[in-house]
Amino acid sequence: MKIVLINCLSFGGNNFEPPIGITMIGGYLKSKGINVKIIDGELLKWNNEKIESELKKDKPDIVGVTSITYNRFEALDMLKRVKKLGIKTVYGGVHATFLYNDLMMRYPFIDIICIGEGEETMLEICQNKELKSIKGIIYRKDNKIFLNNKREFIKNIDNLPPGWDLLAMEKYQYYGIFASRGCPFNCNFCASPKLWERKLRTRSAKKVVDEIEYLIKKYGKKKVHIKDDTFTARKKWAHEVCDEIIKRKLNIQWECLGRIDTVDLKLLKKLKNAGCVMIEYGIESGNNKILNSINKMITTKDIIKAIELTKKANLNYTAFFILGHPGETKKSINETFEFAWKIRPLSLSFCPLDIFPGTQIYYESLKNHKLNNFSWNDKKFKNLQGQNVPRYENPELDEKKLEEYSKKFYARYAFMTLFDFEGLKSFKYLFNNEYVPFHLLIKNLNDLKIILNSFFYSILHKGNILKKIFGLIVLPFFLIRTLKIYLRKIKEVIKNLLRISTS
Repeated sequence: MKIVLINCLSFGGNNFEPPIGITMIGGYLKSKGINVKIIDGELLKWNNEKIESELKKDKPDIVGVTSITYNRFEALDMLKRVKKLGIKTVYGGVHATFLYNDLMMRYPFIDIICIGEGEETMLEICQNKELKSIKGIIYRKDNKIFLNNKREFIKNIDNLPPGWDLLAMEKYQYYGIFASRGCPFNCNFCASPKLWERKLRTRSAKKVVDEIEYLIKKYGKKKVHIKDDTFTARKKWAHEVCDEIIKRKLNIQWECLGRIDTVDLKLLKKLKNAGCVMIEYGIESGNNKILNSINKMITTKDIIKAIELTKKANLNYTAFFILGHPGETKKSINETFEFAWKIRPLSLSFCPLDIFPGTQIYYESLKNHKLNNFSWNDKKFKNLQGQNVPRYENPELDEKKLEEYSKKFYARYAFMTLFDFEGLKSFKYLFNNEYVPFHLLIKNLNDLKIILNSFFYSILHKGNILKKIFGLIVLPFFLIRTLKIYLRKIKEVIKNLLRISTS
Protein backbone atom coordinates (compact mmCIF):
# COMPACT_ATOMS: atom_id res chain seq x y z
CA MET A 1 0.00 0.00 0.00
CA LYS A 2 1.44 3.35 -1.07
CA ILE A 3 -0.10 6.70 -0.17
CA VAL A 4 0.73 10.25 -1.24
CA LEU A 5 -0.42 13.26 0.82
CA ILE A 6 -0.65 16.59 -1.01
CA ASN A 7 -0.61 20.23 0.00
CA CYS A 8 -1.44 22.09 -3.23
CA LEU A 9 0.30 25.18 -4.59
CA SER A 10 -2.24 27.85 -3.69
CA PHE A 11 -0.68 31.16 -2.65
CA GLY A 12 2.04 31.56 -5.28
CA GLY A 13 4.52 29.30 -3.53
CA ASN A 14 6.22 29.96 -0.22
CA ASN A 15 8.60 28.24 2.15
CA PHE A 16 7.26 29.85 5.31
CA GLU A 17 6.65 26.70 7.35
CA PRO A 18 5.66 23.06 6.74
CA PRO A 19 2.03 21.87 6.41
CA ILE A 20 1.76 20.48 9.93
CA GLY A 21 -1.56 18.63 9.57
CA ILE A 22 -0.57 16.23 6.79
CA THR A 23 2.97 16.02 8.21
CA MET A 24 1.58 14.58 11.44
CA ILE A 25 -0.67 12.21 9.50
CA GLY A 26 2.27 11.17 7.33
CA GLY A 27 4.47 10.56 10.36
CA TYR A 28 1.77 8.48 12.05
CA LEU A 29 1.23 6.36 8.93
CA LYS A 30 4.95 5.80 8.50
CA SER A 31 5.28 4.71 12.14
CA LYS A 32 2.66 2.04 11.39
CA GLY A 33 4.56 0.68 8.40
CA ILE A 34 2.69 2.48 5.62
CA ASN A 35 4.68 3.59 2.55
CA VAL A 36 3.88 7.31 2.56
CA LYS A 37 5.11 10.36 0.65
CA ILE A 38 4.26 14.04 1.13
CA ILE A 39 4.20 16.57 -1.73
CA ASP A 40 4.17 20.17 -0.50
CA GLY A 41 3.27 22.08 -3.65
CA GLU A 42 3.75 25.41 -1.87
CA LEU A 43 7.37 24.64 -1.00
CA LEU A 44 8.22 23.01 -4.33
CA LYS A 45 6.25 25.59 -6.32
CA TRP A 46 4.61 22.72 -8.20
CA ASN A 47 1.23 23.41 -9.76
CA ASN A 48 -1.39 20.66 -10.01
CA GLU A 49 -0.23 19.64 -13.47
CA LYS A 50 3.30 19.08 -12.20
CA ILE A 51 2.03 17.13 -9.18
CA GLU A 52 -0.13 15.03 -11.50
CA SER A 53 2.91 14.09 -13.59
CA GLU A 54 4.73 13.09 -10.39
CA LEU A 55 1.81 10.87 -9.37
CA LYS A 56 1.98 9.09 -12.72
CA LYS A 57 5.53 8.08 -11.81
CA ASP A 58 4.75 7.19 -8.18
CA LYS A 59 1.60 5.16 -8.93
CA PRO A 60 0.15 5.41 -5.38
CA ASP A 61 -2.89 3.42 -4.27
CA ILE A 62 -4.37 6.36 -2.36
CA VAL A 63 -3.94 10.12 -2.58
CA GLY A 64 -4.99 12.36 0.29
CA VAL A 65 -5.43 16.09 -0.32
CA THR A 66 -5.82 18.71 2.39
CA SER A 67 -7.09 22.27 2.21
CA ILE A 68 -8.39 25.18 4.19
CA THR A 69 -11.36 27.15 2.87
CA TYR A 70 -9.22 29.68 1.00
CA ASN A 71 -7.58 27.08 -1.25
CA ARG A 72 -10.42 24.57 -1.64
CA PHE A 73 -10.66 24.92 -5.42
CA GLU A 74 -7.01 24.02 -5.91
CA ALA A 75 -7.59 20.93 -3.76
CA LEU A 76 -10.72 19.97 -5.69
CA ASP A 77 -8.92 20.33 -9.02
CA MET A 78 -6.14 18.09 -7.70
CA LEU A 79 -8.63 15.46 -6.54
CA LYS A 80 -10.29 15.47 -9.96
CA ARG A 81 -6.92 14.91 -11.66
CA VAL A 82 -6.10 12.10 -9.24
CA LYS A 83 -9.39 10.32 -9.88
CA LYS A 84 -8.79 10.43 -13.64
CA LEU A 85 -5.61 8.46 -12.97
CA GLY A 86 -7.72 5.74 -11.36
CA ILE A 87 -6.44 6.41 -7.84
CA LYS A 88 -8.59 6.37 -4.70
CA THR A 89 -9.13 9.95 -3.44
CA VAL A 90 -9.41 11.18 0.13
CA TYR A 91 -10.17 14.81 1.01
CA GLY A 92 -9.49 16.26 4.46
CA GLY A 93 -8.97 19.45 6.38
CA VAL A 94 -11.15 22.03 8.10
CA HIS A 95 -13.21 22.96 5.04
CA ALA A 96 -14.05 19.36 4.20
CA THR A 97 -14.83 18.60 7.84
CA PHE A 98 -17.70 21.08 7.95
CA LEU A 99 -19.06 20.81 4.39
CA TYR A 100 -18.57 17.09 3.79
CA ASN A 101 -22.13 16.33 2.67
CA ASP A 102 -22.31 19.10 0.06
CA LEU A 103 -18.84 18.22 -1.25
CA MET A 104 -19.71 14.54 -1.69
CA MET A 105 -22.97 15.39 -3.45
CA ARG A 106 -21.36 17.83 -5.88
CA TYR A 107 -18.00 16.25 -6.66
CA PRO A 108 -18.16 12.58 -7.75
CA PHE A 109 -14.37 12.36 -7.97
CA ILE A 110 -14.14 12.40 -4.16
CA ASP A 111 -14.22 8.83 -2.85
CA ILE A 112 -13.82 9.54 0.87
CA ILE A 113 -13.86 12.60 3.10
CA CYS A 114 -12.02 12.38 6.39
CA ILE A 115 -14.00 14.33 9.00
CA GLY A 116 -12.00 15.91 11.81
CA GLU A 117 -8.83 14.38 13.21
CA GLY A 118 -7.16 12.36 10.48
CA GLU A 119 -4.40 10.13 11.84
CA GLU A 120 -6.30 7.03 12.95
CA THR A 121 -8.90 7.41 10.21
CA MET A 122 -6.27 7.51 7.45
CA LEU A 123 -4.48 4.53 8.95
CA GLU A 124 -7.64 2.42 8.78
CA ILE A 125 -8.27 3.55 5.19
CA CYS A 126 -4.70 2.54 4.27
CA GLN A 127 -5.15 -0.81 6.02
CA ASN A 128 -8.04 -1.51 3.63
CA LYS A 129 -10.54 -1.90 6.45
CA GLU A 130 -14.13 -2.17 5.35
CA LEU A 131 -15.29 1.39 4.82
CA LYS A 132 -18.53 0.95 6.73
CA SER A 133 -16.48 0.10 9.84
CA ILE A 134 -14.28 3.23 9.73
CA LYS A 135 -15.46 6.00 12.00
CA GLY A 136 -15.13 9.64 10.97
CA ILE A 137 -15.66 9.33 7.21
CA ILE A 138 -18.26 9.89 4.55
CA TYR A 139 -17.71 7.72 1.49
CA ARG A 140 -19.06 6.72 -1.91
CA LYS A 141 -19.93 3.16 -2.88
CA ASP A 142 -22.02 1.89 -5.80
CA ASN A 143 -23.03 5.49 -6.59
CA LYS A 144 -24.42 5.92 -3.09
CA ILE A 145 -23.10 8.07 -0.24
CA PHE A 146 -22.74 6.75 3.29
CA LEU A 147 -21.97 8.72 6.46
CA ASN A 148 -20.37 6.79 9.31
CA ASN A 149 -20.39 7.51 13.02
CA LYS A 150 -18.20 10.25 14.40
CA ARG A 151 -14.69 9.32 15.51
CA GLU A 152 -13.68 10.06 19.09
CA PHE A 153 -10.71 12.34 19.68
CA ILE A 154 -7.32 10.69 20.14
CA LYS A 155 -6.82 10.51 23.90
CA ASN A 156 -3.04 10.67 24.02
CA ILE A 157 -1.62 12.97 21.34
CA ASP A 158 1.89 12.28 22.67
CA ASN A 159 1.77 9.15 20.54
CA LEU A 160 1.61 11.07 17.24
CA PRO A 161 5.10 11.10 15.70
CA PRO A 162 5.50 13.99 13.22
CA GLY A 163 6.83 13.08 9.79
CA TRP A 164 9.47 15.77 9.45
CA ASP A 165 11.75 13.39 7.54
CA LEU A 166 9.08 13.25 4.80
CA LEU A 167 9.76 16.92 3.95
CA ALA A 168 12.74 19.01 2.84
CA MET A 169 12.81 20.71 6.25
CA GLU A 170 16.00 22.63 5.56
CA LYS A 171 14.14 24.69 2.94
CA TYR A 172 11.52 26.13 5.31
CA GLN A 173 12.07 29.51 6.96
CA TYR A 174 10.47 28.47 10.26
CA TYR A 175 9.47 25.30 12.06
CA GLY A 176 5.82 25.04 13.02
CA ILE A 177 4.70 22.58 15.68
CA PHE A 178 1.52 21.74 17.58
CA ALA A 179 2.05 21.37 21.32
CA SER A 180 -1.68 20.97 21.95
CA ARG A 181 -4.98 20.59 20.14
CA GLY A 182 -8.15 22.51 20.84
CA CYS A 183 -9.15 25.67 22.65
CA PRO A 184 -11.52 26.07 25.62
CA PHE A 185 -12.82 29.46 24.45
CA ASN A 186 -15.78 30.28 22.21
CA CYS A 187 -15.06 33.21 19.87
CA ASN A 188 -17.86 33.55 17.33
CA PHE A 189 -15.60 34.04 14.29
CA CYS A 190 -13.46 30.93 14.90
CA ALA A 191 -14.13 27.33 13.85
CA SER A 192 -12.02 25.83 16.65
CA PRO A 193 -14.88 25.61 19.21
CA LYS A 194 -16.88 23.36 16.89
CA LEU A 195 -13.87 21.51 15.44
CA TRP A 196 -12.40 20.55 18.82
CA GLU A 197 -15.57 20.94 20.94
CA ARG A 198 -13.73 23.35 23.25
CA LYS A 199 -11.63 20.46 24.57
CA LEU A 200 -7.95 21.12 25.15
CA ARG A 201 -5.50 18.22 24.83
CA THR A 202 -1.85 18.91 25.57
CA ARG A 203 1.24 16.92 24.76
CA SER A 204 3.72 16.36 27.58
CA ALA A 205 6.29 19.12 28.00
CA LYS A 206 9.04 16.57 27.39
CA LYS A 207 7.55 15.45 24.06
CA VAL A 208 7.07 19.05 22.91
CA VAL A 209 10.67 20.02 23.67
CA ASP A 210 11.98 16.71 22.30
CA GLU A 211 10.45 17.69 18.98
CA ILE A 212 11.88 21.21 19.07
CA GLU A 213 15.33 19.88 19.97
CA TYR A 214 15.15 17.29 17.19
CA LEU A 215 14.27 19.95 14.60
CA ILE A 216 17.06 22.37 15.49
CA LYS A 217 19.71 19.66 15.85
CA LYS A 218 18.84 17.86 12.63
CA TYR A 219 17.84 20.74 10.37
CA GLY A 220 19.54 23.79 11.89
CA LYS A 221 18.54 26.49 14.33
CA LYS A 222 15.53 28.47 13.09
CA LYS A 223 12.63 30.23 14.71
CA VAL A 224 9.91 27.90 16.00
CA HIS A 225 6.21 28.76 15.69
CA ILE A 226 4.04 26.99 18.27
CA LYS A 227 0.78 26.90 16.32
CA ASP A 228 -1.62 26.05 19.17
CA ASP A 229 -4.88 28.01 19.23
CA THR A 230 -3.94 29.28 22.71
CA PHE A 231 -0.58 28.13 24.05
CA THR A 232 -1.18 29.93 27.35
CA ALA A 233 -4.66 28.45 27.97
CA ARG A 234 -3.27 26.07 30.61
CA LYS A 235 -0.71 28.09 32.59
CA LYS A 236 0.80 25.22 34.58
CA TRP A 237 1.51 23.27 31.41
CA ALA A 238 2.93 26.33 29.60
CA HIS A 239 5.32 26.78 32.55
CA GLU A 240 6.36 23.13 32.22
CA VAL A 241 7.19 23.53 28.53
CA CYS A 242 9.24 26.65 29.25
CA ASP A 243 11.04 24.97 32.16
CA GLU A 244 11.99 22.06 29.90
CA ILE A 245 13.41 24.44 27.26
CA ILE A 246 15.39 26.33 29.91
CA LYS A 247 16.66 23.11 31.52
CA ARG A 248 18.06 21.89 28.19
CA LYS A 249 19.67 25.29 27.44
CA LEU A 250 18.41 25.18 23.85
CA ASN A 251 18.93 28.91 23.25
CA ILE A 252 16.16 29.14 20.64
CA GLN A 253 13.72 31.76 19.41
CA TRP A 254 10.05 30.92 19.26
CA GLU A 255 6.59 32.47 19.02
CA CYS A 256 3.17 31.48 20.30
CA LEU A 257 -0.47 32.50 20.37
CA GLY A 258 -1.81 33.69 23.71
CA ARG A 259 -4.90 35.26 25.20
CA ILE A 260 -5.10 38.41 27.28
CA ASP A 261 -6.92 36.63 30.12
CA THR A 262 -4.55 33.63 30.28
CA VAL A 263 -1.29 35.42 31.09
CA ASP A 264 0.29 36.92 34.19
CA LEU A 265 3.69 38.48 34.86
CA LYS A 266 5.20 35.23 36.12
CA LEU A 267 4.26 33.32 32.96
CA LEU A 268 5.27 36.15 30.63
CA LYS A 269 8.71 36.33 32.24
CA LYS A 270 9.02 32.57 31.94
CA LEU A 271 8.16 32.75 28.25
CA LYS A 272 10.83 35.40 27.77
CA ASN A 273 13.46 33.42 29.67
CA ALA A 274 12.70 30.32 27.59
CA GLY A 275 13.40 32.16 24.33
CA CYS A 276 9.92 33.34 23.32
CA VAL A 277 10.41 36.43 21.16
CA MET A 278 6.76 37.13 20.32
CA ILE A 279 3.38 36.44 21.84
CA GLU A 280 0.40 36.99 19.55
CA TYR A 281 -2.83 38.30 21.06
CA GLY A 282 -6.22 38.09 19.36
CA ILE A 283 -7.73 41.36 20.56
CA GLU A 284 -10.25 41.86 17.72
CA SER A 285 -11.81 45.17 18.82
CA GLY A 286 -11.23 48.26 20.94
CA ASN A 287 -14.89 48.51 21.88
CA ASN A 288 -16.25 46.70 24.96
CA LYS A 289 -19.71 46.17 23.50
CA ILE A 290 -18.24 44.45 20.45
CA LEU A 291 -15.86 42.37 22.58
CA ASN A 292 -18.82 41.10 24.56
CA SER A 293 -20.94 40.33 21.50
CA ILE A 294 -18.24 38.17 19.87
CA ASN A 295 -17.71 36.08 23.03
CA LYS A 296 -14.17 37.29 23.74
CA MET A 297 -14.93 37.47 27.48
CA ILE A 298 -12.41 40.29 27.95
CA THR A 299 -12.61 44.08 28.26
CA THR A 300 -10.34 46.86 27.06
CA LYS A 301 -9.26 47.28 30.68
CA ASP A 302 -8.16 43.61 30.76
CA ILE A 303 -6.24 44.12 27.53
CA ILE A 304 -4.38 47.20 28.77
CA LYS A 305 -3.41 45.40 31.97
CA ALA A 306 -2.08 42.37 30.07
CA ILE A 307 -0.16 44.58 27.62
CA GLU A 308 1.46 46.44 30.53
CA LEU A 309 2.55 43.11 32.01
CA THR A 310 3.88 41.97 28.62
CA LYS A 311 5.93 45.15 28.36
CA LYS A 312 7.16 44.68 31.92
CA ALA A 313 8.37 41.19 30.96
CA ASN A 314 10.16 42.81 27.98
CA LEU A 315 8.34 40.49 25.59
CA ASN A 316 7.34 41.57 22.09
CA TYR A 317 3.66 41.21 21.17
CA THR A 318 1.46 41.16 18.09
CA ALA A 319 -2.20 42.21 18.08
CA PHE A 320 -4.87 40.93 15.70
CA PHE A 321 -7.94 43.07 15.02
CA ILE A 322 -11.05 42.17 13.01
CA LEU A 323 -13.14 44.88 11.34
CA GLY A 324 -16.88 44.68 10.69
CA HIS A 325 -18.24 42.53 13.50
CA PRO A 326 -22.03 42.29 13.93
CA GLY A 327 -23.08 45.58 15.51
CA GLU A 328 -19.92 47.38 14.32
CA THR A 329 -20.34 51.10 13.60
CA LYS A 330 -18.07 53.80 12.26
CA LYS A 331 -17.61 54.96 15.83
CA SER A 332 -16.60 51.53 17.17
CA ILE A 333 -14.32 50.81 14.25
CA ASN A 334 -12.44 54.07 14.78
CA GLU A 335 -12.20 53.25 18.48
CA THR A 336 -10.44 50.04 17.44
CA PHE A 337 -7.70 51.97 15.66
CA GLU A 338 -7.26 54.41 18.53
CA PHE A 339 -7.01 51.47 20.90
CA ALA A 340 -4.46 49.75 18.64
CA TRP A 341 -2.33 52.87 18.68
CA LYS A 342 -2.67 53.09 22.45
CA ILE A 343 -1.24 49.60 23.01
CA ARG A 344 1.30 49.91 20.15
CA PRO A 345 2.13 46.29 19.25
CA LEU A 346 5.29 45.45 17.34
CA SER A 347 3.12 44.01 14.59
CA LEU A 348 -0.63 44.02 13.98
CA SER A 349 -3.40 43.23 11.53
CA PHE A 350 -6.69 44.91 10.63
CA CYS A 351 -8.74 42.36 8.67
CA PRO A 352 -12.38 42.57 7.57
CA LEU A 353 -14.47 39.73 8.97
CA ASP A 354 -14.37 36.69 6.66
CA ILE A 355 -16.95 33.96 7.21
CA PHE A 356 -15.77 30.36 7.42
CA PRO A 357 -17.69 27.09 7.75
CA GLY A 358 -17.94 25.85 11.31
CA THR A 359 -17.97 29.30 12.92
CA GLN A 360 -20.84 30.68 14.97
CA ILE A 361 -21.01 33.71 12.67
CA TYR A 362 -21.44 31.34 9.70
CA TYR A 363 -24.43 29.56 11.23
CA GLU A 364 -25.96 32.87 12.32
CA SER A 365 -25.56 34.22 8.78
CA LEU A 366 -27.30 31.14 7.37
CA LYS A 367 -30.13 31.52 9.88
CA ASN A 368 -30.53 35.23 9.07
CA HIS A 369 -30.43 34.54 5.30
CA LYS A 370 -27.31 36.65 4.83
CA LEU A 371 -25.64 34.04 2.60
CA ASN A 372 -28.52 33.44 0.20
CA ASN A 373 -26.54 34.73 -2.78
CA PHE A 374 -23.36 32.85 -1.95
CA SER A 375 -22.22 29.31 -2.70
CA TRP A 376 -19.00 27.63 -1.54
CA ASN A 377 -18.88 26.07 -5.00
CA ASP A 378 -18.87 29.35 -6.93
CA LYS A 379 -15.36 29.75 -8.37
CA LYS A 380 -16.16 33.15 -9.85
CA PHE A 381 -17.05 34.73 -6.51
CA LYS A 382 -14.24 36.70 -4.91
CA ASN A 383 -14.36 39.17 -2.07
CA LEU A 384 -12.49 42.47 -2.44
CA GLN A 385 -9.25 40.84 -1.26
CA GLY A 386 -9.54 38.28 -4.03
CA GLN A 387 -10.48 35.35 -1.79
CA ASN A 388 -13.32 32.90 -2.44
CA VAL A 389 -14.95 33.49 0.95
CA PRO A 390 -17.82 35.79 1.93
CA ARG A 391 -17.58 38.78 4.22
CA TYR A 392 -20.05 39.45 7.00
CA GLU A 393 -22.77 41.78 5.72
CA ASN A 394 -22.73 44.78 8.03
CA PRO A 395 -25.57 47.23 7.28
CA GLU A 396 -23.55 50.28 8.29
CA LEU A 397 -20.16 49.22 6.91
CA ASP A 398 -20.23 47.48 3.54
CA GLU A 399 -17.27 45.45 2.27
CA LYS A 400 -15.81 48.31 0.24
CA LYS A 401 -15.87 50.58 3.28
CA LEU A 402 -14.24 47.90 5.46
CA GLU A 403 -11.45 47.47 2.91
CA GLU A 404 -10.90 51.23 2.98
CA TYR A 405 -10.74 51.22 6.77
CA SER A 406 -8.27 48.34 6.69
CA LYS A 407 -6.03 50.17 4.21
CA LYS A 408 -6.34 53.43 6.14
CA PHE A 409 -5.52 51.85 9.50
CA TYR A 410 -2.44 50.04 8.18
CA ALA A 411 -1.11 53.17 6.50
CA ARG A 412 -1.96 55.37 9.46
CA TYR A 413 -0.22 53.02 11.90
CA ALA A 414 2.93 52.96 9.76
CA PHE A 415 3.11 56.74 9.37
CA MET A 416 2.24 57.40 13.02
CA THR A 417 5.04 55.03 14.01
CA LEU A 418 7.36 56.95 11.69
CA PHE A 419 6.44 60.29 13.28
CA ASP A 420 6.46 58.99 16.84
CA PHE A 421 9.62 56.88 16.68
CA GLU A 422 10.33 54.71 19.73
CA GLY A 423 13.80 53.41 19.01
CA LEU A 424 14.43 49.79 18.09
CA LYS A 425 10.75 48.81 18.37
CA SER A 426 9.71 51.33 15.73
CA PHE A 427 12.70 50.43 13.56
CA LYS A 428 11.68 46.75 13.59
CA TYR A 429 8.13 47.64 12.58
CA LEU A 430 9.07 50.00 9.76
CA PHE A 431 12.18 48.30 8.38
CA ASN A 432 11.96 44.62 9.38
CA ASN A 433 8.25 43.85 9.16
CA GLU A 434 7.80 42.19 5.76
CA TYR A 435 4.13 43.16 5.46
CA VAL A 436 4.38 46.92 6.05
CA PRO A 437 5.36 47.84 2.45
CA PHE A 438 2.36 45.92 1.09
CA HIS A 439 0.01 47.88 3.31
CA LEU A 440 1.12 50.95 1.36
CA LEU A 441 0.58 49.40 -2.06
CA ILE A 442 -1.27 51.82 -4.36
CA LYS A 443 -3.53 50.05 -6.86
CA ASN A 444 -5.81 52.94 -7.81
CA LEU A 445 -6.58 56.60 -7.15
CA ASN A 446 -8.65 55.78 -4.08
CA ASP A 447 -5.66 53.98 -2.56
CA LEU A 448 -3.50 57.03 -3.28
CA LYS A 449 -6.06 59.25 -1.56
CA ILE A 450 -6.13 56.95 1.51
CA ILE A 451 -2.32 56.87 1.73
CA LEU A 452 -2.00 60.65 1.44
CA ASN A 453 -4.76 61.28 3.97
CA SER A 454 -3.09 58.86 6.38
CA PHE A 455 0.25 60.59 5.89
CA PHE A 456 -1.11 64.04 6.69
CA TYR A 457 -3.25 62.68 9.54
CA SER A 458 -0.09 61.24 11.10
CA ILE A 459 1.90 64.45 10.76
CA LEU A 460 -0.91 66.52 12.27
CA HIS A 461 -1.62 64.03 15.05
CA LYS A 462 -0.59 65.40 18.44
CA GLY A 463 2.93 64.45 19.44
CA ASN A 464 6.53 65.52 19.98
CA ILE A 465 7.70 67.98 17.30
CA LEU A 466 11.27 66.63 17.42
CA LYS A 467 10.00 63.12 16.72
CA LYS A 468 8.04 64.44 13.75
CA ILE A 469 11.15 66.13 12.36
CA PHE A 470 13.10 62.90 12.84
CA GLY A 471 10.31 61.05 11.00
CA LEU A 472 10.63 63.38 8.01
CA ILE A 473 14.38 62.67 7.94
CA VAL A 474 13.79 58.90 8.02
CA LEU A 475 10.88 59.03 5.53
CA PRO A 476 13.01 58.78 2.31
CA PHE A 477 14.72 55.62 3.61
CA PHE A 478 11.35 54.12 4.49
CA LEU A 479 10.00 54.88 1.00
CA ILE A 480 13.12 53.40 -0.63
CA ARG A 481 12.66 50.22 1.39
CA THR A 482 9.03 50.07 0.31
CA LEU A 483 9.96 50.53 -3.35
CA LYS A 484 12.59 47.78 -3.16
CA ILE A 485 10.05 45.35 -1.75
CA TYR A 486 7.62 46.16 -4.56
CA LEU A 487 10.27 45.61 -7.23
CA ARG A 488 11.36 42.32 -5.67
CA LYS A 489 7.81 41.03 -5.54
CA ILE A 490 7.11 42.10 -9.11
CA LYS A 491 10.15 40.06 -10.21
CA GLU A 492 8.89 37.06 -8.24
CA VAL A 493 5.44 37.31 -9.84
CA ILE A 494 6.95 37.52 -13.34
CA LYS A 495 9.24 34.57 -12.59
CA ASN A 496 6.29 32.48 -11.33
CA LEU A 497 4.19 33.33 -14.37
CA LEU A 498 7.02 32.32 -16.70
CA ARG A 499 7.56 29.09 -14.77
CA ILE A 500 3.86 28.20 -14.85
CA SER A 501 3.55 28.99 -18.58
CA THR A 502 6.51 26.75 -19.45
CA SER A 503 5.61 23.84 -17.10
